[in-house]
Amino acid sequence: LVVKEIFGESPQLEVLAKDLVDFGTYNLIREGLKMAVKPGGTGYPLFDFNQRHQGIELGGKTGTSEYINSKGEPKTHAWFTVFGPFNINNNDENKQKTPISLTVFLEGGGSGSDDAAPIAKELLDMWFSGN
Repeated sequence: LVVKEIFGESPQLEVLAKDLVDFGTYNLIREGLKMAVKPGGTGYPLFDFNQRHQGIELGGKTGTSEYINSKGEPKTHAWFTVFGPFNINNNDENKQKTPISLTVFLEGGGSGSDDAAPIAKELLDMWFSGN
């Protein structure tokens, strides 16, 4: 679902598009995002997250983009987007966990894996610990 904007406590959503991908493609993307935060993936700062937080499964994507600064020097922006939990169902202790979608963007900040993901990990630790 793509909406124009979400604003206020009771937003009126103007839907721009829906059903952009079929269910099989959607599940394939979800699995890839979950794999990115497991051993072998680029979101390695979160590899032990589900062990430390009662089996909560997350999905995420790291990113690093190059740019040239005002002095003509090559630099990078770092970002990491993560969301979850994926594994909420009616008989699951995690059903009380409020879902979150989080992006950490570091302008001129290095790499997504090394710099942005560790910040996201700290924020997620606080979120799922109730702090």
